[in-house]
Amino acid sequence: MMNATWSAAIPLIVGTALSCTAKNASSSQAQADDPPAAVSSSTGSPMDASFSATIDGVNVTGRGVDDLQQQNAAYVLPQHGAGEKYALFILYSTKDGNDTKPNYSLRFRFPPHAGTYVHRGSYETCTCDITLNKNLATGTLARYSADTVTIHVTSMTSTRIAGTFSGNFKLSIDTPRATQKRATITDGMFDVPMATSKITPE
Repeated sequence: MMNATWSAAIPLIVGTALSCTAKNASSSQAQADDPPAAVSSSTGSPMDASFSATIDGVNVTGRGVDDLQQQNAAYVLPQHGAGEKYALFILYSTKDGNDTKPNYSLRFRFPPHAGTYVHRGSYETCTCDITLNKNLATGTLARYSADTVTIHVTSMTSTRIAGTFSGNFKLSIDTPRATQKRATITDGMFDVPMATSKITPE
């Protein structure tokens, strides 16, 4: 039979251990620009990805992540300045991760945390950008740079990123011969995983 002294000491020992555990957990802090290590609210598998948008009146969708995680997967990469970082991902209009002939792609860059970023004619206005490529599969590439674009990152964790986007684009000097000079995106949304690959997209 346990004596009274030990019976009184056990709750005190357990309480002290729990207090130390809580203190240690609260003392570890992530960098301000790193996405928090929260559990994603997405119901898909860790490498599931999806996006959709209306591009010049055409409904465009994409799904899946390729083996190298270069399409439809996000990265947090170092910026030029010390300690600065940015988020990067490229969305492709793929049926799944094995589709090698997308006709559209969208390249995103923005600060690596949730928020609303409005591009007003230059990258410097928001440290954000979207580049639109059309006609990848047909061989008549037309590239468009952001004119006025809004990226709304609704959630960003260590495993997933989701949000919405829309905007107006102008023909890039990279493809001056394209006949269409302007492009418009409405109702854009994305829900993609954070990549685990060490091979980053260009």
